[in-house]
Amino acid sequence: MKTKLLLAAASLMFTVFSFSQTVIYSEDFTSGATWTLNTDIGAEGALPNPWFISCQEDGQDAGNCGVPANCAVPDNTLHVGSGIGDLGAAYAEAGAGTTNTDRRAESGDISTVGQTNLTLNFDMIGWGGNAQDYCELFYSTDGGVAWTSLAGTLTSMCCGGIACTGAEQGLWQNNTYPLPVACENIPNLRISFVWKNIDDLVATDPSFAVDDIEITTPSVAGPTAAFTVVNQSICVGDCIDFTDASTVGANPNWAWTFTGADAPGTSTAQNPTGICYNTAGNYQVELTVTDDDGTDTETQVGYITVSAAANGAGDVTQNVCQQFNNTNNLLNAGADPGGTWVETSGTPTGTFNAGTGNVDFTGLPIGNVYTFTYTVGTAPCDDMITMTLTVVDCSTPTSSFTPSATSICVGECLTFNESSTGALISWNWTFNGADTPSSIAQDPGSICWSTAGTFDVELEVGDGTTTDISTVSITVNAAPNVTATAAASDTICSGDMVTLTGAGANTYVWDNGVTDGVAFAPTMTTTYTVTGTDANMCTRDFAIEVVVENCDSLLADFFIPVNNVCVGQCITLEDMSNGNITDWAWDFGGGATPNTSTEQNPTVCFDVPGTFNIQLTLTDNLGANASTTQSVSVFASPSVNAQLDTIIDLGGSAALIANGSVPGSYSWFPTSNVDCDTCAITFADPWTTTTYTVTLSDINGCSANDTVKVFVNFIEGLGVPTAFSPNADDQNDVLFVKGIGISALNFKVYNRYGEMVFETFDQMIGWDGTFRGKDENSGVFTWVLEYNMVNGNAGILKGNTTLIR
Repeated sequence: MKTKLLLAAASLMFTVFSFSQTVIYSEDFTSGATWTLNTDIGAEGALPNPWFISCQEDGQDAGNCGVPANCAVPDNTLHVGSGIGDLGAAYAEAGAGTTNTDRRAESGDISTVGQTNLTLNFDMIGWGGNAQDYCELFYSTDGGVAWTSLAGTLTSMCCGGIACTGAEQGLWQNNTYPLPVACENIPNLRISFVWKNIDDLVATDPSFAVDDIEITTPSVAGPTAAFTVVNQSICVGDCIDFTDASTVGANPNWAWTFTGADAPGTSTAQNPTGICYNTAGNYQVELTVTDDDGTDTETQVGYITVSAAANGAGDVTQNVCQQFNNTNNLLNAGADPGGTWVETSGTPTGTFNAGTGNVDFTGLPIGNVYTFTYTVGTAPCDDMITMTLTVVDCSTPTSSFTPSATSICVGECLTFNESSTGALISWNWTFNGADTPSSIAQDPGSICWSTAGTFDVELEVGDGTTTDISTVSITVNAAPNVTATAAASDTICSGDMVTLTGAGANTYVWDNGVTDGVAFAPTMTTTYTVTGTDANMCTRDFAIEVVVENCDSLLADFFIPVNNVCVGQCITLEDMSNGNITDWAWDFGGGATPNTSTEQNPTVCFDVPGTFNIQLTLTDNLGANASTTQSVSVFASPSVNAQLDTIIDLGGSAALIANGSVPGSYSWFPTSNVDCDTCAITFADPWTTTTYTVTLSDINGCSANDTVKVFVNFIEGLGVPTAFSPNADDQNDVLFVKGIGISALNFKVYNRYGEMVFETFDQMIGWDGTFRGKDENSGVFTWVLEYNMVNGNAGILKGNTTLIR
């Protein structure tokens, strides 16, 4: 096998594989070639350039130049020769298409069953005379039925590493191509080379030659299972982490089994953590790793040693009696025996026996503290505890305590300094009258009283055999009943002085800079708080608001919108007064019902004629009063009578007659179709039934009205003249729509060609016989009339009219 440098297919850059390869197919064209040559796949000339397998083009290692035929030691190649004979990798072109070539050389079936990651590589030289003469690489996944291009235009450099010109030998190189996934795991993969040339009289050496074809796949080995752990020896209840140290390939999986560990005792994690053991013993660990290349299992028997933990029964801090238990064994109840004692006291007892753990406290100073350690078991599962013992007086208990004060105010709290003696084990407090009535804590904390009085506090202490009680009386003083007053009033005018004075206590402190009993001038409404303190130093707050108002001068005034009023007319009186007004009192002088009002701006209706005095009386915020009076004249209203309801035909006229009780002016409404709408007697010619209202106004502006109804007998009549003569003689010069009671219309005129020559929506506008500014000739014209009548009727009329010149 020749040594090869493998070329990357796309860029032809040299790359050296750093991993081993397994050859699943090879072809050197010397030891029994199995290739099929010269399959025509396109139009060819009479003398195409065929494929040959021979030593006429001798195979060479990559990087070497091509050499003439050397068949003494044959190294055959597959190459393209000449139609006139095998001349090595040299082809011919004669012109006129004689040597046009398009033919394939292909391998037999290659099995890749069970193989992946396939790579094709081979040695080659090739150039061709121009871009139309070249060799292309194909593969087939169905035994040669269909072919897919893998690389086109297979070319190389020539000797010396230069571009070929036809005068040099080719420079052998190695090409490498990764095969697609479609080529994997099939029984009939095929490889082929297709040579094409166009006979244009341009043919140079080399054509194409290939040797040492191989298909390879990376060589792989199965996984190797291995693992480690930081500490193989642990105590009952400990947990440990395992670290995978396996060598694996693609798509690895891990399966752990931890014999003796807590449930579940298995894991599929690569690095399992928190594997706990709660039973002493030696336990096996097994790891199975699996990847795409196989499975391996590592079993470690007795790998983990779990030891029971020693028990010293925990640290101890307690008192020991100087008078009792003169000889004590310090070993805790439940502790494992056989351990080692060490005294670690700053000042040793002098009576401690490290061999037995006994110590005699007789005569040791009260209050001294002694420390000892006890170590039992072996590492890592040993246990060391510390004992801290304080020598105390175990004589008869004596109750004693001191409160933080003996006189307090309601709502305040006390603390208590307990100073009892003896080997005490119990404390029972009683707090009469307190919010918290009792406690069994040595320090009961803060105790509060919410009720005034004198109350006993008791402390009973005991040592389990005898008890003692002490009592202290506590006085709880009530808070003072603090009040305050503002003189002369708590409502003042801006700029006035006010004096705030507290009561119900001994001393008084105000906020906002106020001094008790000293006058000051507030600038705005403010709430002031005073704190009163009595002889027991108990306090209470009281708040008072001082209202500061803008006290303008009180001035009564109002506005009457009209001074002359008609009976039945209502007017609104507008208050125009000044001052801090709180109340309004109106008197309408007997001319209205009701005759009084307390509204600021009342509306009053007068029901009798006459002259009446209206009086407004005001009251301000300080209780002051002011009043003013104005008069108003109320006139009687006139009367008018409209005569009489009547019936007319459409187009007719009806008389409208009004008779008034006093002289005055008249007005009729609606005014349309009324001859004189300001006359007492007039005429109207409505198109539809209409109700007319007449209003009589006298010299005082008082008025009365009445109505009369004119019924119209509607007769529908409309049409268009059959002829007209627009000859400027003022006789029938314009064609109008005729009729009464037309509310809307659309009138159109057409000539004999169907062209509209006139249109109007107004009955008062007619056709003058012209079209686009020119006179129309005599003739018959068609018209269409769409109309709406005032009574709601509507319709369409059509007809002809003759224009006469």
